[in-house]
Amino acid sequence: MTAFSTYLPSSELPSALLWTLFDGLGAWCLVKIYRARVAASRAPANPKWEQLIGLLYLLNPYLLLPNLARSTASLENAVALAAIMFGAEKRASAALLLLAILTHISLHGILLLPPVVLLLLHSTGPASSLGQTSEYPASRSALKLLAQYSGYTALLACVSTMVCGDWKWLERTWGAFLFLPDLTPNPGLWWYFFTEMFDHFRPFFLVAFSMHPLTYLIPVCTKFKHDPLYAAFILQGVVATFKPYPTLADPGLFIVMFSLFPEVFPYLRHPIVTILLHMHAALLLPLFHSLWLSQGTGNANFYYATTLVFGLAMAATVMDAVWAGLRIGFGGKPTCLSGDTLVLRSRPAPGQPPKERIAHIAEVTAPRLGSSQRDDEPFAFESREYLRALTVGKEITFESTYSVPANDGVPRDVGIVTLNGQDLTIELLKNGWAKLKENKREATDEDIQRRAIEADAKTNSRGIWNAAGIVAKAFVELRLLQRPVTVTLLSVPPPPAAAFGSLASDSGAPAAATTFIGTCIHAQGGNIAEPLAAAGLAKVLEWHAGMLSSYGGLEALRAAEKSAKEKRLKLHSTTAQPSTGPQKPGAPAGPSQRTEFEGQVIRIWSGDQISVWDDAAGKDRRLQLSSVRGPRANDPKQAGYAAEAKEFLRKKLIGKTVTVKIDFVRPPEGEYESRDCATITLPGQKTSVAEQLIERGLATAVRHRRDDENRSPDYDKLIAAEQAAASGTKGLHSGKDVAIPRIVNVSETHSKASQFLPSYKRSGKIPAIVDYVAAGSRFKLLLSRDNQSITFVLSGIRAPRTARNPSEKAEPCGEESSQFSTRRYLQRDVEVHIEAVDKTGGFIGTLYLTKPDKTVENAAVALTQEGLAFVHHHSAENLPWSRQLFDAEESAKAAKRGVWKHYVEEAEVEVVEQDAGALKTQYIDVIVSDVRTAPQFGFSVQILNNEGIANLEKLMREFSLHHRAAIKAPPSFSPKPGDLVSARFSADNSWYRAKIRKIVGKTEYDVVFIDYGNQETVSLTNIRPLDDKFRALAGQAQDARLSFVKLSDVSSDYFDDAIERFRSICEGRKLIANIDAREGPVLHLRLIDPEDAGSPTNSINAQLVREGLAIIDRKGCKYLSSYPQIFKRLQEDAAEAKRSRSGMYEFGDISPEDD
Repeated sequence: MTAFSTYLPSSELPSALLWTLFDGLGAWCLVKIYRARVAASRAPANPKWEQLIGLLYLLNPYLLLPNLARSTASLENAVALAAIMFGAEKRASAALLLLAILTHISLHGILLLPPVVLLLLHSTGPASSLGQTSEYPASRSALKLLAQYSGYTALLACVSTMVCGDWKWLERTWGAFLFLPDLTPNPGLWWYFFTEMFDHFRPFFLVAFSMHPLTYLIPVCTKFKHDPLYAAFILQGVVATFKPYPTLADPGLFIVMFSLFPEVFPYLRHPIVTILLHMHAALLLPLFHSLWLSQGTGNANFYYATTLVFGLAMAATVMDAVWAGLRIGFGGKPTCLSGDTLVLRSRPAPGQPPKERIAHIAEVTAPRLGSSQRDDEPFAFESREYLRALTVGKEITFESTYSVPANDGVPRDVGIVTLNGQDLTIELLKNGWAKLKENKREATDEDIQRRAIEADAKTNSRGIWNAAGIVAKAFVELRLLQRPVTVTLLSVPPPPAAAFGSLASDSGAPAAATTFIGTCIHAQGGNIAEPLAAAGLAKVLEWHAGMLSSYGGLEALRAAEKSAKEKRLKLHSTTAQPSTGPQKPGAPAGPSQRTEFEGQVIRIWSGDQISVWDDAAGKDRRLQLSSVRGPRANDPKQAGYAAEAKEFLRKKLIGKTVTVKIDFVRPPEGEYESRDCATITLPGQKTSVAEQLIERGLATAVRHRRDDENRSPDYDKLIAAEQAAASGTKGLHSGKDVAIPRIVNVSETHSKASQFLPSYKRSGKIPAIVDYVAAGSRFKLLLSRDNQSITFVLSGIRAPRTARNPSEKAEPCGEESSQFSTRRYLQRDVEVHIEAVDKTGGFIGTLYLTKPDKTVENAAVALTQEGLAFVHHHSAENLPWSRQLFDAEESAKAAKRGVWKHYVEEAEVEVVEQDAGALKTQYIDVIVSDVRTAPQFGFSVQILNNEGIANLEKLMREFSLHHRAAIKAPPSFSPKPGDLVSARFSADNSWYRAKIRKIVGKTEYDVVFIDYGNQETVSLTNIRPLDDKFRALAGQAQDARLSFVKLSDVSSDYFDDAIERFRSICEGRKLIANIDAREGPVLHLRLIDPEDAGSPTNSINAQLVREGLAIIDRKGCKYLSSYPQIFKRLQEDAAEAKRSRSGMYEFGDISPEDD
């Protein structure tokens, strides 16, 4: 822009005249574009609209204000419109040259290149053709135009370089758009975002923001390829919305271009909302700009919020324009009103909305659809559906024969409709979906042909001529007409005043009160309805079940209808045979292919859905109660009843064994998957759970469509139960609102939970309901008597973690542990004893479940017994039932259940008794070569004596040379635990001496590298037999542990911190160590930093205790009393950690036994 501004007049009058010229040129080009569109569409000229377009451009505030400010946006708009104008006039060279100039000034002008090229190549040019189709332009011609544009762009680049003397103009023009050097506030969306962004994110978001407008190019040009001018209009809106340095002139041009397409105005979805958004932004932008930059009483957030509203207004305008353009595409295609009537919509002309007219197909009449005053005529729906499928969305030709009076201002005509050369009158008669009108005129050849076609349809019983209704009438007349009958009136009960207003709207409402409903017994003593149903001439109406239940006879009607269906008689001649395939909607299905089973209810989802554990399938099955609709929790009027229905099912079913009969599978619908629908009954009860739920007014029966046979086998009973509940105004039918109790989350914060801890402790065992299972040992409990919810953690154990999101990996047996707790405790009535609060506000304690046999189960013991939790030894030792917990863990280990599946019991090695006192001080130089965290903390060291290290280095050199050659394992090679082998270490892909610890799978082994102590699971392909010459040197890695202390437990939140601290102090460093005890092959080491070796009591062991990351290990280090000086120092360090609230003592003293 610098070079450009050099040649602009500096005085006021010439520059004002120049910018006035820019605006006048833009208005003139816009009017010329409209004229070209009207001419190409062969529509009459409209001078008044042309004048209006010019005035809209010249007087638009969005365009006028930038012009007064001498913004180059006025020039850009004039160049863009001139390029489009020349494209509409098929003047390729001028259009492409101006596009090149526009791109030179503003890089985003390149978005107009594809629509302008399409405009030049399109056969009808700028004609209004949103509703038409045409072929793509030839690619060769398009390439020529693109090459011409590229040549103009290159020429302008060379001229700019010559004028400026170097290539720095690129940085000042295109570079400004690509790298955003100036973050001056403007109406756009970029400046504030990049002002607040960290510098290392800037390149990524610059690319993302710059590429974003390009993503609209192909979809817009593809969708509106038949009207390139409209594509250019949409892309101008995209540029105005996402330009990095926009001015008001950019959206102003897009808004004014709306005037080129008056045909889209009737199809705009939300014009009022869009206009209000623009007015809101237009008023607030200058106000907040002044408050912020002039008066200093506002800030950037105010102004940027307004720019967001402005961006929202532009996005809404662009989307409205896209929607309207797509809707126009339906022009000229019919809509179907009935089996002989269409609504035709013509293609829109510029400045005019598409015209509609109602077309009645001549010479025929089809059955009429019903209204609020009358029912459908027979076959009315089927007749209309046939015509709809045949015509809607397709181009048709209509020849009007004569007109009839208009309906609501819409013209109506009777005439001949043809589709692809086929007369629709003939098609309707041939397929039997219409019949000929009675004509008084003398029959013509065409009339005779139509009557022959109609007669053929009658003969073959097509369409409306498959008239079972006529047969049914004759059937009844033959048996009842003028004969004595006994009639029992059942009437129609008034509709209940229930919260579920019109549940039967999809199945045909009950008859009006003036229609009598009853039974008719003929002379032979039978109900006429039964032979009608048995002959396939009638269907059973489910909404009569409530009236018939007290009189009986409905089972006989069902049986008669079933017989007719099996024989495919009359009304059922086209009914598909019931399918038994498990995967088809409406057929019994399930993972185990069983349609009847017994299982335990493990979860209540809502008032009509439960989960039952199927032992045979080994999984839970989510079931919908057949033909039942429960209250919806998301409806404020039903939410209270939804909670009441769910609680009723919970008390009734949870944890109990029920009988499940799968009735059908509800097919997928929208976002909902298919689901088994079942009848649930409790042992010893004849009434289903669904019936009990409905008769209490806590659910309603679904009103099925008449042709929907997927329903509960007890559907009649459900309808009767609902009518009984409605008569008693129970539950939903009472018309009353039920409030939902407000539940307080006590575990919201640690401080909030701590306030409730003393009262919970005093209460002893507290009744609760398990509302949610987060993990095997972590629950959300509902204390219903106090309307409180708490997070609850089982004390004494740690369950394996589950994956909290798809990218996270669960710990082994984490899912199994969670599923066990879900099946065992979810939604059960339990008792809890609360002992403490953790740092997140979760309460720690014991959970008890009373089983049906009245025995009490401790949840922590049950989980440990199943091998689905680790005992947290530090916290478990003080529990009154700790012995049960330790015994349960030993039992799980012995049975190798759950997490102990691959557990290998180590040989019991007694600690050397320290009767003679402490071991003699023996300082050695070591280096920690490996740190292990599972199943518990441990590490390996190498003793740095000259002889051992030298021998290891020599062996490793020879070992490396030995494995350079391809060494193959014998075919029968199958190492066993304890064997020495060569194994490849994954970290550096090198071979080392290793020892087999255990076999993990068929081809995987756990190994320990005996010279370094690392442990890894290695596949058999990376294991070779160890050559005898490498067996002589003993393994150089020694297993070790810390003397006197142990790190915080694996289940502790501070375990990871302790491991990280130990690694940072010790791993890979040369340390001094003293052997304080030996436990078999394991050395108990006191590690000393060489830089802090002034006193024997100064050690890394003591440092970890002082930092609250380790505790004194009285149980595992029985030699403590032999080192009184060190023991005293460790006690002082532990006391200091507690006083300073370091590490695990952050929230207080958690280990009083250490005092």
